[in-house]
Amino acid sequence: MKNYILTLACTLVCLFTSIGLSAQQSAKNDSSLIGKWNYEATSAPYGYNQGVIDFVEKDGKLSAKLDIQGNVTQIESFTVKGNTYTCTLYMDGASIDVTILKEGKKLTGKAEVNGDVMPVTFSRAKE
Repeated sequence: MKNYILTLACTLVCLFTSIGLSAQQSAKNDSSLIGKWNYEATSAPYGYNQGVIDFVEKDGKLSAKLDIQGNVTQIESFTVKGNTYTCTLYMDGASIDVTILKEGKKLTGKAEVNGDVMPVTFSRAKE
């Protein structure tokens, strides 16, 4: 009986470890996020309310270029937890916390500046 319980416990530990590692790997290698996306933040100030974000993966690290009316800001890295991507960027002297949620092939998100939270929608850019 003890051997059965020990075998079952070891099997469950291995199974959950494999699932966790698989989920982390698939989040890092999620090619459906890579590429250009149009974004719109209707409650953001005019001029900042729409633009393009271009996600790039290099050496397993996700980065992006944010283009707002021709002004390009580099986002060096994202923190990835499951299907949630977060980063902080600085624009015009303000710190902006960005959270992007990936659900299937759709992206939604929010940007927080000085305590104000603005919803952000994304659509895949036509290339």
